[in-house]
Amino acid sequence: MSKYIDFKDKAYYDEHFKEFLVNNWGFDKTSIPSPSLQFSIDETFGQISLKMDLLTMENIHTILKERHAANPKFGEKAVTMGYINREQSEKILQFQLSHRNLNLLEKMVLNKQLKQKDIWKIMSEYDPPEW
Repeated sequence: MSKYIDFKDKAYYDEHFKEFLVNNWGFDKTSIPSPSLQFSIDETFGQISLKMDLLTMENIHTILKERHAANPKFGEKAVTMGYINREQSEKILQFQLSHRNLNLLEKMVLNKQLKQKDIWKIMSEYDPPEW
């Protein structure tokens, strides 16, 4: 089985994506924005789990209540409580990382650094590091 993704590694994955943009699309690394803080509000582990019908609102509330006692990551707590398995957790984290990349590209379109039509081409060409 692959390495368990921990979202604390997001800086590594952000950096990998930025290197891809520099090496494959010719962007100056200093001109590439960071994913916005809005990302953390829009695409939380719980929200993605809900969209994928892996967790219910009741599950999410229970996890949040239990999680605060020991303060583990939401996904880790969801796995230890048996609501989802490790593979499902990894898939959710992969979606989160893809959303971060998409968020960064949307900022680049708004900054007129990139054309909107190029977003899907970039996303389809990008090969993320091994999970």
